[in-house]
Amino acid sequence: MKKELLILLFTLCYVVAFTQNSGTPKTSTPSLHPFLKETSKSPVLKEKALTFIAHPKQADVKFNPILVSDVSRNYSHDKSGVERVKAEQQIIRDDPNNKKIGNDEESRSGISFEKGTSFYADLDNGCPNDNTIAISKAGRIMSMMNGHVGIYSSNGVKINVYSLEAFFNFNISDPCDPKVEYDPVNDRFFMFVQACGSSKDKVAMAFSTTNDPNGSWNIYVFDSDALGDGSWSDYPKVAITRDEVFVSLNLFSQGSSSSFRQSIVYQMDKYDGYQGNSLSYKIWDNFPSTTLIIRSGVGQYGPGAYLINTYAGDADEIFLTDITGNLDNSNSQKKTFEIPVEYYTAPPSAYQPNSDYRLDTGDCRAQDGYYQNGTIHFVHTVSNQSYASIRYHRMSPSELNADKFFLTTAVGEKDYTYPSISPFTNDLGDQTSIVHFAASGLDTPPEMRAKVFNHDFSTEGSGYVFGGSGGVEEACYNSSNNYSRWGDYSGIAFDYAASTPTVWLAGSVASSSVNEWWTYIAELTATGTPTSTEEVTALDMKMFPNPAVDYIQVEISMNKKVPSTFSLYTLDGQLISHLYDGVLKAGNNTFTFDTSTLLPNTYLLTITNQKNEIIKTERIIVTK
Repeated sequence: MKKELLILLFTLCYVVAFTQNSGTPKTSTPSLHPFLKETSKSPVLKEKALTFIAHPKQADVKFNPILVSDVSRNYSHDKSGVERVKAEQQIIRDDPNNKKIGNDEESRSGISFEKGTSFYADLDNGCPNDNTIAISKAGRIMSMMNGHVGIYSSNGVKINVYSLEAFFNFNISDPCDPKVEYDPVNDRFFMFVQACGSSKDKVAMAFSTTNDPNGSWNIYVFDSDALGDGSWSDYPKVAITRDEVFVSLNLFSQGSSSSFRQSIVYQMDKYDGYQGNSLSYKIWDNFPSTTLIIRSGVGQYGPGAYLINTYAGDADEIFLTDITGNLDNSNSQKKTFEIPVEYYTAPPSAYQPNSDYRLDTGDCRAQDGYYQNGTIHFVHTVSNQSYASIRYHRMSPSELNADKFFLTTAVGEKDYTYPSISPFTNDLGDQTSIVHFAASGLDTPPEMRAKVFNHDFSTEGSGYVFGGSGGVEEACYNSSNNYSRWGDYSGIAFDYAASTPTVWLAGSVASSSVNEWWTYIAELTATGTPTSTEEVTALDMKMFPNPAVDYIQVEISMNKKVPSTFSLYTLDGQLISHLYDGVLKAGNNTFTFDTSTLLPNTYLLTITNQKNEIIKTERIIVTK
């Protein structure tokens, strides 16, 4: 009997392991099609020895230490004439006869989101921030930006902070353009950085050895001149598929008149990286423009990967590339389709309130995308009525129907740019998604927004996530282009452990006190109908000890989840303190706070929702 149980247990474990790693098969792209431009054979399989093992040193986070340096970050385009196009768009934008037409009412009706845990991360003097974020099933958040890494718990507690140079043992000079992704099947992280500054000589791939981003990492350092033709690498994109990791890079010529040469893609065995073996890899080359690697959605897909190329501006085509097989498939091909789409062009710079300094909105290079159950989702920034707007495509790789897209433009005097996208569903068959982006305008300091798109591609207005105060001025100003750096991309991470569809955002908001970008992190959770007439009520609320001396504990039961503010008032209504902002979940919640510093008296504890409507008010007696 014992033997049969062991066999059954082994069989169950094997089935679970196989199911978790089997992933989602890719949809086949057509073998013959009018859009098929090129088919090329697999490059040679190579190996890279482990360079070193890194472990982030633990900072004394109770002192909140941070070192910032004014570092110039890479700035490059992959198509000539983008600045000319942006200048022409600016003339149209400033023409008083230009009639703007926007479709984003910035409402919160229909399927939308609720903001949960949110907090400021780190300040960085580098421009732009290049925000990227990942979260593990264990709730460990890794937030990276130019120059720094922050590791947090899912309730916003800082676990560690360190500089990229220190983490890479100073083997990478002025590291920038970071990327981080979490692998939900193997419960590991992948990280990329490249050298900036004057040398631009190296890129590094880092694989975590455990599910703890604060633990050790296997580091592989590559020459930035990947093809030996005197190029340097820039503008990375990263994706983890069922068996592999893909990294795309733009190659530029050296010298003061540096120009775009081509885009390349590294295809790597992720299991080699996690285990610290010699890393098996290939380099695919000869891509026509910046390459976006399509990430996995709810289920990891494979073999191979999909890639999207868009031009920086002034184009009526995109490219879909299908790398058809894994590394060990010598018959793997790169199939490239040139697909006509509605014309797009780069937007002009954006405005800020009370400032003559404008903000760089970037260009039309594809920013982010994922594949799920037969559909490719990707987003980029384009000009609409000479305002920066978000274009979101959904496309079947078998049908090549890239004309299916939604263009989001602010109704008011705002620009939308630097989008990132994620599934907003736990159902593999559902195509509901959420797009995170940056916004700014004459009356709006730079802010973070999000917009939910339903399974049928219907959508309501975008929702406000968070905004800073003031603008960004001299510290990020580029005198040659007459604007300040922004972006260059935003971060979004799907939370694979959440029972309700949840994502985490990392974006850049302005701080008027230092005229710098601050990284802000926010949790967004899907909700059914925020405009529902269902009343938010506290079903039950108990407090003890009451009277209180040193502390008081509040137990509150809710009929639904709601963002809440806890405030303390005197009996005559004078505010003493906004104690806490957080989320009351459906069911039981416990809130505790210290009363030892309060004078003996009777107070009112008030709990309100996002609309400042009172959920509950109770009297608290404090004694000594």
